[in-house]
Parts: sequence; C-alpha cells; structure tokens
Amino acid sequence: MDIVHPQIEEFIRNLGDHGDAVLAEMEQEAERRRFPIVGSQVGRLLYILTRSAGYHRVFEMGSGYGY
Repeated sequence: MDIVHPQIEEFIRNLGDHGDAVLAEMEQEAERRRFPIVGSQVGRLLYILTRSAGYHRVFEMGSGYGY
C-alpha cells in the first residue's frame, strides 16, 4: 500500500539538485551500514516547506546525520 500517491513521489523526486556527490555518498554509506536516514526526497520536501514558510534556519535534531 502506497502512503503517498506515485505522482506526488515523482514530483518530489524531480525537485532540486540531482548531482550532489556528498549526499549520494551519505545515502550509499547509510544503506551499506543499514543506518536509517530520511533520504533525498524527504530532504528536498523539508527544504521546500521551510523556504515556503519563510524560514532561513532550521534545527534538525535526529539520531543520525541529516540534510
């Protein structure tokens, strides 16, 4: 069962920069270590939401590394 409609996922996937080598390395390392991260799609969505609300700084507190 999909939580998010596939068209919405496609829209988010196509947002932002797709060539960031550091983010790609972080995701590969997380997968290799089985370390939970939010992933690039959630990172992009959080960026859009915070910028849309007019915020310039965000404090992200998690158990791992973030975006």
